[in-house]
Amino acid sequence: AARQKMRDLQAAADRRAFAVVALDNANKGLRTTAAVIMRFEEVARLDPGHYQDWATLSSLYLRAGDTSAALDAAYKAQKTAKNDDERISASVLTVFSLMRASRYTEALDLAQSALRRATGPAGRTPDPSMIAGIGQLQFSLGATLERLGQIDAAISAYATSVDTARQLVAIDPSLAGPRGSLAEHLTKLAALQLRNGALPSSLASVTESVTIRRELIAAYPAFIAYRSGLAISLSDLATVTTSMKRFDEAIAAADEIIAIMTPVAEKDASVANLNLLAYGHTTKGLALVKSGRFDDAVPVLGEAIELATRLVAIDPSPGASHFRLLGNGYDQLGNAKYAAGAYEGACAAWTSALELATKRADASNNAMGDQVSIAIFQVKRGRCLSKLSDRAGAAQAYLGALPLMKAALAMSPLSVPYREAMTEILSNLLDMEVAGFSRPEVEAMVKSLIAQGQADPGMMATVDQRHKATAPLAGDAQ
Repeated sequence: AARQKMRDLQAAADRRAFAVVALDNANKGLRTTAAVIMRFEEVARLDPGHYQDWATLSSLYLRAGDTSAALDAAYKAQKTAKNDDERISASVLTVFSLMRASRYTEALDLAQSALRRATGPAGRTPDPSMIAGIGQLQFSLGATLERLGQIDAAISAYATSVDTARQLVAIDPSLAGPRGSLAEHLTKLAALQLRNGALPSSLASVTESVTIRRELIAAYPAFIAYRSGLAISLSDLATVTTSMKRFDEAIAAADEIIAIMTPVAEKDASVANLNLLAYGHTTKGLALVKSGRFDDAVPVLGEAIELATRLVAIDPSPGASHFRLLGNGYDQLGNAKYAAGAYEGACAAWTSALELATKRADASNNAMGDQVSIAIFQVKRGRCLSKLSDRAGAAQAYLGALPLMKAALAMSPLSVPYREAMTEILSNLLDMEVAGFSRPEVEAMVKSLIAQGQADPGMMATVDQRHKATAPLAGDAQ
Protein backbone atom coordinates (compact mmCIF):
# COMPACT_ATOMS: atom_id res chain seq x y z
CA ALA A 1 0.00 0.00 0.00
CA ALA A 2 2.82 2.39 0.89
CA ARG A 3 4.57 1.67 -2.40
CA GLN A 4 1.36 2.20 -4.34
CA LYS A 5 0.85 5.52 -2.61
CA MET A 6 4.37 6.59 -3.53
CA ARG A 7 3.73 5.58 -7.15
CA ASP A 8 0.46 7.55 -7.13
CA LEU A 9 2.16 10.65 -5.73
CA GLN A 10 4.90 10.46 -8.34
CA ALA A 11 2.34 9.96 -11.10
CA ALA A 12 0.35 12.89 -9.73
CA ALA A 13 3.44 15.10 -9.78
CA ASP A 14 4.15 14.17 -13.39
CA ARG A 15 0.55 14.72 -14.49
CA ARG A 16 0.35 17.96 -12.50
CA ALA A 17 3.17 19.42 -14.58
CA PHE A 18 1.25 18.60 -17.78
CA ALA A 19 -2.00 19.94 -16.25
CA VAL A 20 -0.36 23.27 -15.41
CA VAL A 21 0.87 23.57 -19.01
CA ALA A 22 -2.64 22.74 -20.24
CA LEU A 23 -4.08 25.47 -17.97
CA ASP A 24 -1.59 27.98 -19.34
CA ASN A 25 -2.61 26.98 -22.88
CA ALA A 26 -6.29 27.35 -21.98
CA ASN A 27 -5.58 30.88 -20.74
CA LYS A 28 -4.10 31.53 -24.19
CA GLY A 29 -7.10 30.05 -25.98
CA LEU A 30 -5.23 26.92 -27.09
CA ARG A 31 -7.10 24.36 -24.95
CA THR A 32 -10.69 24.08 -23.75
CA THR A 33 -11.75 24.41 -20.12
CA ALA A 34 -13.22 20.90 -20.22
CA ALA A 35 -9.89 19.40 -21.32
CA VAL A 36 -8.01 21.10 -18.48
CA ILE A 37 -10.59 19.94 -15.93
CA MET A 38 -10.05 16.32 -16.99
CA ARG A 39 -6.30 16.64 -16.41
CA PHE A 40 -6.66 18.14 -12.95
CA GLU A 41 -9.32 15.62 -11.95
CA GLU A 42 -6.86 12.84 -12.69
CA VAL A 43 -4.17 14.60 -10.63
CA ALA A 44 -6.56 15.07 -7.68
CA ARG A 45 -7.58 11.40 -7.86
CA LEU A 46 -3.95 10.31 -7.51
CA ASP A 47 -3.06 12.92 -4.86
CA PRO A 48 -6.19 14.15 -3.06
CA GLY A 49 -4.24 16.03 -0.39
CA HIS A 50 -2.84 18.78 -2.60
CA TYR A 51 -4.48 22.17 -1.96
CA GLN A 52 -3.64 23.86 -5.28
CA ASP A 53 -5.24 21.09 -7.34
CA TRP A 54 -8.59 21.54 -5.57
CA ALA A 55 -8.38 25.34 -5.73
CA THR A 56 -7.69 25.20 -9.46
CA LEU A 57 -10.50 22.71 -10.00
CA SER A 58 -12.98 24.88 -8.08
CA SER A 59 -12.13 27.85 -10.26
CA LEU A 60 -12.36 25.78 -13.44
CA TYR A 61 -15.69 24.27 -12.42
CA LEU A 62 -17.08 27.77 -11.87
CA ARG A 63 -15.85 28.73 -15.32
CA ALA A 64 -17.51 25.63 -16.78
CA GLY A 65 -20.79 26.18 -14.92
CA ASP A 66 -20.66 23.12 -12.64
CA THR A 67 -21.78 24.68 -9.37
CA SER A 68 -21.97 21.49 -7.30
CA ALA A 69 -18.47 20.36 -8.32
CA ALA A 70 -17.08 23.87 -7.73
CA LEU A 71 -18.43 23.94 -4.19
CA ASP A 72 -17.18 20.42 -3.44
CA ALA A 73 -13.70 21.30 -4.70
CA ALA A 74 -13.71 24.54 -2.70
CA TYR A 75 -14.52 22.63 0.48
CA LYS A 76 -11.66 20.21 -0.27
CA ALA A 77 -9.36 23.17 -0.85
CA GLN A 78 -10.32 24.46 2.59
CA LYS A 79 -9.54 21.08 4.18
CA THR A 80 -6.14 20.75 2.48
CA ALA A 81 -5.03 24.38 2.98
CA LYS A 82 -1.84 24.50 5.06
CA ASN A 83 -1.20 28.23 5.60
CA ASP A 84 -3.00 31.57 5.87
CA ASP A 85 -2.68 32.39 2.17
CA GLU A 86 -4.20 29.08 1.11
CA ARG A 87 -6.97 29.33 3.70
CA ILE A 88 -7.90 32.82 2.47
CA SER A 89 -7.89 31.74 -1.16
CA ALA A 90 -10.01 28.68 -0.36
CA SER A 91 -12.49 30.86 1.54
CA VAL A 92 -12.87 33.19 -1.45
CA LEU A 93 -13.54 30.24 -3.76
CA THR A 94 -16.08 28.84 -1.30
CA VAL A 95 -17.86 32.21 -1.03
CA PHE A 96 -18.29 32.48 -4.80
CA SER A 97 -19.36 28.84 -5.07
CA LEU A 98 -21.96 29.37 -2.33
CA MET A 99 -23.21 32.44 -4.16
CA ARG A 100 -23.56 30.45 -7.36
CA ALA A 101 -25.64 27.97 -5.33
CA SER A 102 -27.84 30.89 -4.10
CA ARG A 103 -26.68 30.30 -0.51
CA TYR A 104 -26.05 33.98 0.10
CA THR A 105 -26.38 34.06 3.88
CA GLU A 106 -23.77 31.30 4.25
CA ALA A 107 -21.53 33.13 1.77
CA LEU A 108 -21.85 36.37 3.74
CA ASP A 109 -21.07 34.65 7.05
CA LEU A 110 -17.98 32.99 5.58
CA ALA A 111 -16.71 36.19 3.93
CA GLN A 112 -17.10 38.16 7.15
CA SER A 113 -15.53 35.52 9.40
CA ALA A 114 -12.60 34.91 7.03
CA LEU A 115 -11.97 38.64 6.76
CA ARG A 116 -11.98 39.01 10.54
CA ARG A 117 -9.43 36.21 10.86
CA ALA A 118 -7.22 37.65 8.14
CA THR A 119 -7.19 41.19 9.56
CA GLY A 120 -7.36 40.34 13.28
CA PRO A 121 -4.62 41.20 15.79
CA ALA A 122 -3.52 37.57 15.95
CA GLY A 123 -2.64 37.49 12.26
CA ARG A 124 0.83 37.97 10.89
CA THR A 125 2.10 41.32 9.64
CA PRO A 126 0.56 41.61 6.17
CA ASP A 127 2.97 40.91 3.32
CA PRO A 128 2.03 41.26 -0.38
CA SER A 129 0.53 37.77 -0.46
CA MET A 130 -1.62 38.44 2.61
CA ILE A 131 -2.67 41.87 1.28
CA ALA A 132 -3.79 40.23 -1.96
CA GLY A 133 -5.85 37.69 -0.03
CA ILE A 134 -7.47 40.35 2.12
CA GLY A 135 -8.38 42.30 -1.02
CA GLN A 136 -10.07 39.24 -2.49
CA LEU A 137 -12.03 38.68 0.72
CA GLN A 138 -13.17 42.31 0.68
CA PHE A 139 -14.21 41.86 -2.93
CA SER A 140 -16.13 38.65 -2.17
CA LEU A 141 -17.85 40.43 0.74
CA GLY A 142 -18.96 43.19 -1.62
CA ALA A 143 -20.30 40.65 -4.12
CA THR A 144 -22.31 38.87 -1.43
CA LEU A 145 -23.75 42.09 -0.02
CA GLU A 146 -24.71 43.15 -3.53
CA ARG A 147 -26.69 39.94 -4.09
CA LEU A 148 -28.42 40.47 -0.74
CA GLY A 149 -29.53 43.93 -1.90
CA GLN A 150 -27.38 45.80 0.63
CA ILE A 151 -26.08 48.22 -1.99
CA ASP A 152 -24.58 50.90 0.25
CA ALA A 153 -22.68 48.29 2.28
CA ALA A 154 -21.55 46.58 -0.94
CA ILE A 155 -20.19 49.87 -2.30
CA SER A 156 -18.21 50.34 0.91
CA ALA A 157 -16.76 46.84 0.64
CA TYR A 158 -15.82 47.28 -3.02
CA ALA A 159 -14.26 50.68 -2.31
CA THR A 160 -12.16 49.10 0.44
CA SER A 161 -11.08 46.32 -1.92
CA VAL A 162 -10.04 48.94 -4.48
CA ASP A 163 -7.91 50.70 -1.84
CA THR A 164 -6.30 47.37 -0.93
CA ALA A 165 -5.61 46.61 -4.60
CA ARG A 166 -3.99 50.03 -5.04
CA GLN A 167 -1.80 49.31 -2.04
CA LEU A 168 -0.68 46.06 -3.65
CA VAL A 169 0.00 47.70 -7.03
CA ALA A 170 2.10 50.38 -5.31
CA ILE A 171 4.40 47.68 -3.90
CA ASP A 172 5.36 46.54 -7.41
CA PRO A 173 3.59 48.29 -10.33
CA SER A 174 5.16 45.88 -12.84
CA LEU A 175 3.19 42.85 -11.62
CA ALA A 176 0.22 41.95 -13.81
CA GLY A 177 -1.81 40.12 -11.14
CA PRO A 178 -2.39 43.08 -8.80
CA ARG A 179 -3.22 45.37 -11.71
CA GLY A 180 -5.74 42.86 -13.00
CA SER A 181 -7.34 42.67 -9.55
CA LEU A 182 -7.51 46.46 -9.35
CA ALA A 183 -9.28 46.58 -12.72
CA GLU A 184 -11.76 43.89 -11.61
CA HIS A 185 -12.55 45.67 -8.36
CA LEU A 186 -12.96 49.04 -10.09
CA THR A 187 -15.46 47.52 -12.50
CA LYS A 188 -17.69 46.21 -9.70
CA LEU A 189 -17.45 49.51 -7.83
CA ALA A 190 -18.43 51.41 -11.00
CA ALA A 191 -21.55 49.28 -11.46
CA LEU A 192 -22.87 50.07 -7.98
CA GLN A 193 -21.85 53.73 -8.12
CA LEU A 194 -24.08 53.87 -11.20
CA ARG A 195 -26.96 52.26 -9.32
CA ASN A 196 -26.73 54.99 -6.69
CA GLY A 197 -26.72 57.72 -9.33
CA ALA A 198 -23.04 58.72 -8.94
CA LEU A 199 -22.43 58.95 -12.69
CA PRO A 200 -19.12 60.89 -12.68
CA SER A 201 -17.61 58.54 -10.08
CA SER A 202 -18.88 55.49 -11.95
CA LEU A 203 -17.45 56.70 -15.26
CA ALA A 204 -14.07 57.47 -13.64
CA SER A 205 -13.90 54.00 -12.06
CA VAL A 206 -14.82 52.07 -15.19
CA THR A 207 -12.59 54.21 -17.43
CA GLU A 208 -9.60 53.46 -15.21
CA SER A 209 -10.51 49.77 -15.32
CA VAL A 210 -10.65 49.77 -19.15
CA THR A 211 -7.29 51.57 -19.32
CA ILE A 212 -5.64 48.97 -17.06
CA ARG A 213 -7.13 46.09 -19.06
CA ARG A 214 -5.85 47.53 -22.35
CA GLU A 215 -2.37 47.95 -20.88
CA LEU A 216 -2.36 44.31 -19.76
CA ILE A 217 -3.43 43.12 -23.21
CA ALA A 218 -0.63 45.18 -24.79
CA ALA A 219 1.90 43.63 -22.42
CA TYR A 220 0.53 40.08 -22.60
CA PRO A 221 -1.29 39.71 -25.94
CA ALA A 222 -1.39 35.89 -25.77
CA PHE A 223 -3.48 35.70 -22.60
CA ILE A 224 -7.20 35.31 -23.29
CA ALA A 225 -8.02 36.09 -19.65
CA TYR A 226 -6.97 39.72 -20.13
CA ARG A 227 -9.19 40.06 -23.20
CA SER A 228 -12.10 38.56 -21.27
CA GLY A 229 -11.38 41.01 -18.47
CA LEU A 230 -11.54 43.89 -20.95
CA ALA A 231 -14.93 42.60 -22.12
CA ILE A 232 -16.20 42.77 -18.53
CA SER A 233 -15.00 46.35 -18.13
CA LEU A 234 -16.43 47.37 -21.51
CA SER A 235 -19.81 45.97 -20.46
CA ASP A 236 -19.95 48.35 -17.54
CA LEU A 237 -18.59 51.20 -19.66
CA ALA A 238 -21.46 50.61 -22.11
CA THR A 239 -23.97 50.69 -19.26
CA VAL A 240 -22.54 53.91 -17.78
CA THR A 241 -22.37 55.74 -21.11
CA THR A 242 -25.93 54.60 -21.88
CA SER A 243 -27.06 56.21 -18.62
CA MET A 244 -25.26 59.39 -19.68
CA LYS A 245 -27.08 59.26 -23.06
CA ARG A 246 -23.79 58.79 -24.90
CA PHE A 247 -25.31 56.03 -26.98
CA ASP A 248 -22.77 55.86 -29.80
CA GLU A 249 -20.00 55.23 -27.25
CA ALA A 250 -22.09 52.58 -25.52
CA ILE A 251 -22.86 50.74 -28.75
CA ALA A 252 -19.18 50.89 -29.77
CA ALA A 253 -18.17 49.37 -26.43
CA ALA A 254 -20.76 46.60 -26.78
CA ASP A 255 -19.63 45.86 -30.34
CA GLU A 256 -16.06 45.54 -29.08
CA ILE A 257 -17.21 42.99 -26.47
CA ILE A 258 -18.88 40.93 -29.19
CA ALA A 259 -15.78 41.18 -31.41
CA ILE A 260 -13.54 40.04 -28.53
CA MET A 261 -15.67 37.20 -27.25
CA THR A 262 -17.06 35.66 -30.46
CA PRO A 263 -13.76 33.96 -31.49
CA VAL A 264 -12.95 33.13 -27.86
CA ALA A 265 -16.31 31.39 -27.37
CA GLU A 266 -15.93 29.55 -30.69
CA LYS A 267 -12.67 27.99 -29.45
CA ASP A 268 -13.88 27.32 -25.89
CA ALA A 269 -17.66 27.39 -25.38
CA SER A 270 -17.34 27.53 -21.61
CA VAL A 271 -20.06 29.13 -19.50
CA ALA A 272 -17.75 32.04 -18.66
CA ASN A 273 -17.01 32.82 -22.32
CA LEU A 274 -20.59 32.44 -23.54
CA ASN A 275 -21.73 34.57 -20.62
CA LEU A 276 -19.54 37.48 -21.69
CA LEU A 277 -20.70 37.17 -25.28
CA ALA A 278 -24.30 37.31 -24.08
CA TYR A 279 -23.43 40.39 -22.01
CA GLY A 280 -22.18 42.10 -25.16
CA HIS A 281 -25.52 41.60 -26.89
CA THR A 282 -27.49 42.60 -23.78
CA THR A 283 -25.59 45.86 -23.25
CA LYS A 284 -25.90 46.71 -26.95
CA GLY A 285 -29.63 46.01 -26.77
CA LEU A 286 -29.92 48.27 -23.73
CA ALA A 287 -28.18 51.15 -25.54
CA LEU A 288 -30.37 50.69 -28.61
CA VAL A 289 -33.54 50.68 -26.49
CA LYS A 290 -32.50 53.79 -24.57
CA SER A 291 -31.60 55.60 -27.81
CA GLY A 292 -35.04 54.85 -29.27
CA ARG A 293 -33.85 52.34 -31.88
CA PHE A 294 -36.41 49.73 -30.88
CA ASP A 295 -36.53 47.81 -34.16
CA ASP A 296 -32.74 47.45 -34.12
CA ALA A 297 -32.80 46.37 -30.45
CA VAL A 298 -35.20 43.44 -30.84
CA PRO A 299 -32.92 41.09 -32.88
CA VAL A 300 -29.90 41.98 -30.74
CA LEU A 301 -31.82 41.14 -27.58
CA GLY A 302 -33.10 37.98 -29.24
CA GLU A 303 -29.48 36.87 -29.69
CA ALA A 304 -28.77 37.70 -26.04
CA ILE A 305 -31.79 35.69 -24.88
CA GLU A 306 -30.80 32.74 -27.09
CA LEU A 307 -27.27 32.69 -25.64
CA ALA A 308 -28.50 33.05 -22.06
CA THR A 309 -31.07 30.29 -22.57
CA ARG A 310 -28.27 28.05 -23.82
CA LEU A 311 -26.28 28.90 -20.70
CA VAL A 312 -29.18 28.10 -18.37
CA ALA A 313 -29.51 24.73 -20.07
CA ILE A 314 -25.83 24.05 -19.31
CA ASP A 315 -25.96 25.35 -15.74
CA PRO A 316 -29.50 25.82 -14.36
CA SER A 317 -28.28 27.21 -11.01
CA PRO A 318 -30.50 30.24 -10.21
CA GLY A 319 -27.54 31.91 -8.51
CA ALA A 320 -25.46 31.90 -11.71
CA SER A 321 -24.95 35.26 -13.38
CA HIS A 322 -26.36 34.01 -16.68
CA PHE A 323 -29.67 33.23 -14.97
CA ARG A 324 -29.89 36.91 -14.06
CA LEU A 325 -28.64 37.81 -17.54
CA LEU A 326 -31.53 35.94 -19.16
CA GLY A 327 -33.93 37.95 -17.02
CA ASN A 328 -32.20 41.17 -18.08
CA GLY A 329 -32.56 40.17 -21.72
CA TYR A 330 -36.30 39.65 -21.33
CA ASP A 331 -36.50 42.92 -19.37
CA GLN A 332 -34.91 44.95 -22.16
CA LEU A 333 -37.02 43.14 -24.76
CA GLY A 334 -40.06 44.18 -22.74
CA ASN A 335 -38.83 47.78 -22.72
CA ALA A 336 -38.39 47.72 -26.51
CA LYS A 337 -41.81 46.17 -27.10
CA TYR A 338 -43.53 48.56 -24.70
CA ALA A 339 -41.94 51.66 -26.26
CA ALA A 340 -43.02 50.44 -29.71
CA GLY A 341 -46.61 50.02 -28.49
CA ALA A 342 -46.54 46.21 -28.61
CA TYR A 343 -48.02 45.86 -25.12
CA GLU A 344 -48.91 42.18 -25.28
CA GLY A 345 -45.33 41.34 -26.32
CA ALA A 346 -44.02 43.53 -23.53
CA CYS A 347 -46.24 41.78 -20.97
CA ALA A 348 -45.02 38.39 -22.19
CA ALA A 349 -41.35 39.43 -21.91
CA TRP A 350 -41.76 40.92 -18.44
CA THR A 351 -43.73 37.88 -17.30
CA SER A 352 -40.76 35.70 -18.35
CA ALA A 353 -38.40 38.02 -16.47
CA LEU A 354 -40.64 37.85 -13.39
CA GLU A 355 -40.71 34.04 -13.49
CA LEU A 356 -36.90 33.91 -13.59
CA ALA A 357 -36.62 36.40 -10.71
CA THR A 358 -39.07 34.32 -8.68
CA LYS A 359 -36.96 31.21 -9.23
CA ARG A 360 -33.88 33.11 -8.05
CA ALA A 361 -35.72 34.31 -4.97
CA ASP A 362 -36.96 30.80 -4.16
CA ALA A 363 -33.42 29.42 -4.45
CA SER A 364 -31.90 32.20 -2.32
CA ASN A 365 -34.53 32.13 0.45
CA ASN A 366 -35.84 35.48 -0.77
CA ALA A 367 -32.58 37.46 -0.78
CA MET A 368 -33.34 41.16 -1.00
CA GLY A 369 -31.63 41.61 -4.37
CA ASP A 370 -33.92 38.99 -5.90
CA GLN A 371 -36.98 40.42 -4.15
CA VAL A 372 -36.20 43.80 -5.68
CA SER A 373 -36.07 42.24 -9.14
CA ILE A 374 -39.50 40.72 -8.52
CA ALA A 375 -40.85 44.10 -7.44
CA ILE A 376 -39.46 45.95 -10.46
CA PHE A 377 -40.86 43.40 -12.91
CA GLN A 378 -44.23 43.54 -11.16
CA VAL A 379 -44.21 47.32 -11.58
CA LYS A 380 -43.48 46.93 -15.29
CA ARG A 381 -46.21 44.33 -15.69
CA GLY A 382 -48.58 46.68 -13.89
CA ARG A 383 -47.70 49.44 -16.33
CA CYS A 384 -48.29 47.12 -19.28
CA LEU A 385 -51.52 45.61 -17.98
CA SER A 386 -52.88 49.10 -17.44
CA LYS A 387 -52.22 49.86 -21.12
CA LEU A 388 -54.21 46.73 -21.95
CA SER A 389 -57.08 48.03 -19.75
CA ASP A 390 -56.62 45.27 -17.17
CA ARG A 391 -56.94 47.63 -14.21
CA ALA A 392 -57.43 44.89 -11.63
CA GLY A 393 -54.36 43.02 -12.85
CA ALA A 394 -52.34 46.22 -12.78
CA ALA A 395 -53.49 46.98 -9.25
CA GLN A 396 -52.51 43.49 -8.10
CA ALA A 397 -49.05 43.90 -9.63
CA TYR A 398 -48.46 47.26 -7.94
CA LEU A 399 -49.72 45.99 -4.60
CA GLY A 400 -47.37 43.02 -4.78
CA ALA A 401 -44.41 45.28 -5.50
CA LEU A 402 -45.07 47.91 -2.81
CA PRO A 403 -43.91 46.08 0.36
CA LEU A 404 -40.83 44.73 -1.40
CA MET A 405 -39.77 48.19 -2.56
CA LYS A 406 -40.41 49.68 0.88
CA ALA A 407 -38.07 47.11 2.40
CA ALA A 408 -35.46 47.66 -0.32
CA LEU A 409 -35.45 51.43 0.12
CA ALA A 410 -35.14 51.09 3.88
CA MET A 411 -31.94 49.11 3.26
CA SER A 412 -30.50 51.19 0.37
CA PRO A 413 -32.23 54.61 0.27
CA LEU A 414 -29.84 56.04 -2.36
CA SER A 415 -30.44 53.38 -4.99
CA VAL A 416 -31.76 55.05 -8.16
CA PRO A 417 -33.57 51.94 -9.51
CA TYR A 418 -35.27 51.44 -6.14
CA ARG A 419 -36.45 55.05 -5.96
CA GLU A 420 -37.64 55.02 -9.57
CA ALA A 421 -39.65 51.87 -8.97
CA MET A 422 -41.22 53.30 -5.82
CA THR A 423 -42.09 56.54 -7.60
CA GLU A 424 -43.86 54.61 -10.33
CA ILE A 425 -45.81 52.59 -7.77
CA LEU A 426 -46.90 55.72 -5.95
CA SER A 427 -47.81 57.57 -9.12
CA ASN A 428 -50.21 54.74 -9.91
CA LEU A 429 -51.83 54.40 -6.50
CA LEU A 430 -55.17 55.21 -8.06
CA ASP A 431 -55.23 51.65 -9.35
CA MET A 432 -55.15 50.44 -5.77
CA GLU A 433 -58.62 51.84 -5.21
CA VAL A 434 -59.80 49.39 -7.86
CA ALA A 435 -58.37 46.61 -5.71
CA GLY A 436 -60.48 47.66 -2.76
CA PHE A 437 -58.57 50.54 -1.18
CA SER A 438 -60.59 53.54 -0.14
CA ARG A 439 -59.48 57.11 -0.84
CA PRO A 440 -58.47 57.72 2.83
CA GLU A 441 -56.46 54.49 2.86
CA VAL A 442 -54.56 55.58 -0.24
CA GLU A 443 -53.84 58.99 1.31
CA ALA A 444 -52.66 57.42 4.56
CA MET A 445 -50.33 55.08 2.68
CA VAL A 446 -48.75 57.91 0.70
CA LYS A 447 -48.36 60.14 3.78
CA SER A 448 -46.69 57.28 5.66
CA LEU A 449 -44.18 56.77 2.85
CA ILE A 450 -43.47 60.51 2.70
CA ALA A 451 -42.84 60.54 6.45
CA GLN A 452 -40.38 57.65 6.05
CA GLY A 453 -38.50 59.55 3.36
CA GLN A 454 -39.46 56.99 0.72
CA ALA A 455 -41.64 59.35 -1.31
CA ASP A 456 -41.34 62.92 -2.46
CA PRO A 457 -43.63 65.34 -0.57
CA GLY A 458 -45.08 66.41 -3.93
CA MET A 459 -46.40 62.89 -4.47
CA MET A 460 -49.57 63.73 -2.51
CA ALA A 461 -50.41 66.41 -5.03
CA THR A 462 -49.75 63.94 -7.83
CA VAL A 463 -52.20 61.48 -6.31
CA ASP A 464 -54.77 64.28 -5.86
CA GLN A 465 -54.42 65.25 -9.49
CA ARG A 466 -54.77 61.67 -10.72
CA HIS A 467 -57.76 61.09 -8.43
CA LYS A 468 -59.65 64.01 -9.95
CA ALA A 469 -58.83 63.02 -13.53
CA THR A 470 -60.91 60.48 -15.40
CA ALA A 471 -57.86 59.66 -17.60
CA PRO A 472 -55.17 58.68 -18.20
CA LEU A 473 -54.96 55.51 -16.19
CA ALA A 474 -51.83 54.08 -14.54
CA GLY A 475 -48.84 53.81 -16.83
CA ASP A 476 -49.91 56.40 -19.45
CA ALA A 477 -47.61 59.02 -17.96
CA GLN A 478 -44.59 56.71 -17.97
